[in-house]
Amino acid sequence: MPVDPLFDDFERDMTTYGVTLALIESTSELQKLAPLTLFEGSDPNAAHLEAISNLAGQVKIAQPGIPALRGAMYVLCLARFESLIRNQIEDLALRASQNATLFSQLPRTMKESLQKLAADVIANPRKYRMEKHIKSIASTLSKNLSDQGVPGEINNYCMSITHENMRAETLSGLFERFGIADAWARIGSDTELQVYLQLHQSDLTSSSAKKRLNAAVETRNRFSHPSGTVTWPSNAEITELMQLLLCIGRAVSKLIPVYGIQLKPQPQAQPASGGN
Repeated sequence: MPVDPLFDDFERDMTTYGVTLALIESTSELQKLAPLTLFEGSDPNAAHLEAISNLAGQVKIAQPGIPALRGAMYVLCLARFESLIRNQIEDLALRASQNATLFSQLPRTMKESLQKLAADVIANPRKYRMEKHIKSIASTLSKNLSDQGVPGEINNYCMSITHENMRAETLSGLFERFGIADAWARIGSDTELQVYLQLHQSDLTSSSAKKRLNAAVETRNRFSHPSGTVTWPSNAEITELMQLLLCIGRAVSKLIPVYGIQLKPQPQAQPASGGN
């Protein structure tokens, strides 16, 4: 399978989050230790033992905040997933544009999306935090509309802008900007995702994955804006979330090269030469 640096980075980050989660769990065990009384010269490892005892005391003090820390980890996982999907969309835009020698050769829906989204960014730079890039975006858009510029020179990052959380419909909506309407159907056919969900039918896999992703986003929003009594996630729930996001992210990663080929401009027919 071809190497995908974007997914590889995502997978590496998920692994790091998992290790951090395990550390949180292991430190929680320290609070169970009884305070240690040491006498000078009583043990050659006294300094180490004292450090462990002090750490156990700090963990006990911090224990009420550990559940909220798990909630922050939950939010972080979904934020990183959102970043992955946006990066994949931008990559797809570049793949499609590099297949074309002219902007006018790009798929109609993609061209319309690029024009509309770039214009929106130019009109509302602060909204998208693009104040420093307006001249560049406007220049690229102008070249695109006049079919000037070099192949691949498009405002690809405009294709991923959204104010919505990365719910299932948000994800499919990003692909629809290219005229792609079957993203979730193809994601549902991914065998690794099917094995994870213990399903073998593509439509059921797609439906289950979308339902779980949407539920995770709703949970994430409760943790991001807590009010009243909050039931924070367990380590097991965060691990389950990471596995889901890895499976969906991997499935999307596999689709990007395929969609890149699908969006490749068709060669234009050469005019017939006149006969003698």
